[in-house]
Amino acid sequence: LPPKFVISIANKFANGNELSSDEFNAIEAKNFLINMGFVVEDKRKLDDVIEQRIWIEKTITKNRKDRINGDRALGKALWSPQRDKRGADVYKNMKEVSEGDIILHLVDNKEISGISIVKKIAVEAKGISGTEWEGPSYLIELKNYIELNPKINRSDILNNHNKLLLSSISENSEVFYNKKHYQPTKI
Repeated sequence: LPPKFVISIANKFANGNELSSDEFNAIEAKNFLINMGFVVEDKRKLDDVIEQRIWIEKTITKNRKDRINGDRALGKALWSPQRDKRGADVYKNMKEVSEGDIILHLVDNKEISGISIVKKIAVEAKGISGTEWEGPSYLIELKNYIELNPKINRSDILNNHNKLLLSSISENSEVFYNKKHYQPTKI
């Protein structure tokens, strides 16, 4: 991400307001991050090296013991049935996730609560007995779960302020939202 954007968004979470891009320049932002101990890489170099993708896991943890504790808990694994109730392969993207990819955890349709890294690619596994997803499933092991503090509210992303970016993303990929999810930005 561009240093100016990082500083602006970080200030929003730290102090409650997003900094305007005219309040500081890119060199000041980059130097600030470097002085704080962050490594700032040139984007052109990163494009050649980084092939990881970012995925959003949309999961429900409320009343789900399997998502709270155990080896399939939030941040430890992604898992889904291989087919939905109609027999459709709606979870096919599980097979597209690669080792080293980043997972953002959208929990209970409310907030992104944490971040993980994919440890191993999807394997075929058994679902958990006694759950709605009993039967053949996909399982992806995760590592390095970090809980966000503060968490990122869904409305901080899905709003009119981000409408153009969200529309662009939805035209080029499968997403968990559509135009009805955009909410008016409060003035």
